[in-house]
Amino acid sequence: VSGAPRVSRATREADEEIRGSLEKPRVLSTSARDGMRGQITRACVATLQAMDTKPLIELFTDGACSGNPGPGGWGFILRCDGVEREGSGGEPRTTNNRMELLGAIEGLRQLKKPCRVRLVSDSQYLVKGLSEWIDGWKRRGWRRKEGPVLNVELWQELDRLRAVHDIKPEWVRGHVGHPENERCDKLAVAVIDQYRD
Repeated sequence: VSGAPRVSRATREADEEIRGSLEKPRVLSTSARDGMRGQITRACVATLQAMDTKPLIELFTDGACSGNPGPGGWGFILRCDGVEREGSGGEPRTTNNRMELLGAIEGLRQLKKPCRVRLVSDSQYLVKGLSEWIDGWKRRGWRRKEGPVLNVELWQELDRLRAVHDIKPEWVRGHVGHPENERCDKLAVAVIDQYRD
């Protein structure tokens, strides 16, 4: 027998009940649709502009200390579009870890607007601290399992700076001929030599 299959009254009633329980799609007016489209477009443009306006910076850093504690120095190289800037400094009595952190901090402080930063260091303390440890320390009130975080004021400053810049830490092995790492080491050691004189 040809034709559409017969549907029982009970089936039709169940069908109608299901359709009635479904929320009807909301129909937006043309002006509302245009408004939403405008908001989405503006948001996308703003996001793209923010990405485009953040320059990519390379920051190479190193710290050194003669004795631990003892006289110490830090050095950094900033590079953007082939243009470089160097900086160095130190303290008469400090630790190697403090110098490693200060090299990064002082380099980041040179940036006058938000940047994307490739931060290259031979310090596991600095690189792992930024990439693995700092969020946990912060959640625990700047404490480790062993007790308070050492050099906490420097880590807090790095935390402030990473809220401004997109920082991607990268570890390199030290003293194996990496050109920028070797240059930063020389900058740091030169400061130590000044304290010795």
